[in-house]
Amino acid sequence: MSLIAAVAIVVASATARRGALGARSCAEGRADVAFLIGGSVRGMVLDHVSKGLKTNVLDWMAERCVNVHPIMLLSIADVSGWRDRSAMFPKVYPHVLQRALDVIRPVAVSFYTASAYDLDTKDPWGQHCAARGFKVKKDDYFSPATTYAQFDVSKRLLCMARKVEQEKNIHFSWFVRSRPDYFWYGPPPVDFATTLWDGRGTDSAHAFIFDEDWRHKYNDALYAVHSSHADGILGPGSSILSKLPCRAEIPATGAVFLGRMTPETALHKVVDLVGAASRAVGIGFERSARPTAEPGEGTLSCVDYKLQKHIHPCERAQAISVSETKVYRAQVSRWRSLNAYADDPPMQSMGPTC
Repeated sequence: MSLIAAVAIVVASATARRGALGARSCAEGRADVAFLIGGSVRGMVLDHVSKGLKTNVLDWMAERCVNVHPIMLLSIADVSGWRDRSAMFPKVYPHVLQRALDVIRPVAVSFYTASAYDLDTKDPWGQHCAARGFKVKKDDYFSPATTYAQFDVSKRLLCMARKVEQEKNIHFSWFVRSRPDYFWYGPPPVDFATTLWDGRGTDSAHAFIFDEDWRHKYNDALYAVHSSHADGILGPGSSILSKLPCRAEIPATGAVFLGRMTPETALHKVVDLVGAASRAVGIGFERSARPTAEPGEGTLSCVDYKLQKHIHPCERAQAISVSETKVYRAQVSRWRSLNAYADDPPMQSMGPTC
């Protein structure tokens, strides 16, 4: 059998399965899912990001009986706890951001200004590791302020989602956490939609869904928490970090922890702490990717660390991302030279805020 024929059979099989899922499950009800998007806006203003989310997630999920409700907490400024300023994304203009929001149509959106965390460099999360007799190394923590910010943003997003539930008289069975500039150049696997739909009640066999193709245990840029464990994982915010084990208590596991407490490590340990049963779904680089540490360049994380190779769909998506980022950077430079859009009205929150 030729490769083309084999691919055609696989595609036809997948299409039939997707059709069967929609026909069967919609007759039995629909799932409501909160899509929590928080952090710096960055590349979300680019057409390929906003339209990719709309087409490949919101619309695709709706066709498979999963209603996805975007809820956003955004920082217009590009903020980071560790990145060099030269790698930052160009200035985000309100009128461009509004155009992206008009595509995505969130049910609630709020804005925040990032503030610095005054953290103890030796005990940033308040774990008192040294006092408890554990050896503390200088580089045990990788950008602890970034981890603090991620958990605190998640807490506010969950609060906003709870208010949306009350206003709309609906129940969110899942809370998917992601970042604004995550690029969906293809739909997620059917298994992802099926798992969300199967867990549409108040309980689920799996309370945490993670992307098994990411290089660390959990990808902190994309994961899903069932409603039964949302208050335990997302609700406490950064306060839960003090309850995590010290770095010296965690067995060395190579690239999973990179020898330090990273945001991914923290998420992993929080899930363990609350006893949430997890399920791996291969989202994969064939469908989506997060930007690299240089979002201002438009590059994507395209390396499959299991196979140790670049994934071609991601590389094609990266070419689009790099091109659109370059065009936007040139636009911003031109607008600044002309003092254009200086009177852009500031962005306004919409829907419940926290």
